Amino acid sequence: MEQSDSDYETCASEPSVSEIATSAKKVMIADAVLSAEATPSQMAKRYHVKSRTVSRWAYRRKNHQYLKLGDGRPRCLDEISLNNLMAVMETNEGMENDDIRWIIRQEHYDSYLRRVELTGEIRKYKAMSLRSVVRYVISLKKGELY
Repeated sequence: MEQSDSDYETCASEPSVSEIATSAKKVMIADAVLSAEATPSQMAKRYHVKSRTVSRWAYRRKNHQYLKLGDGRPRCLDEISLNNLMAVMETNEGMENDDIRWIIRQEHYDSYLRRVELTGEIRKYKAMSLRSVVRYVISLKKGELY
């Protein structure tokens, strides 16, 4: 099924779904569709997601299925690493982006080692992409780390 350009139109006053990707926000969007306050297309435009995604959330909500946080992919960093990063940011307010990137990459590797230790499943280590690192830097600078 092909998506039209209108599915991707943005509204500057509303946050993107990546900024609101909590289960509660997904429920709020789904409830608006189910109560006929707005169509899936209208909510999709408002929150910068595909109308198919909004329809899927509404379907799951209607059928009492769980609306999980995020996109369902495992996070790059575990909770221990996230807490370590937050602690570093609190103690080093003016830290340079390059230093933050280095720490994020180190925490990513530490998360990988902990995952291997817990599960016993050994996979080849794959470094975190620059795109993910930059997203973590931005979130840390804003103080909004998931």
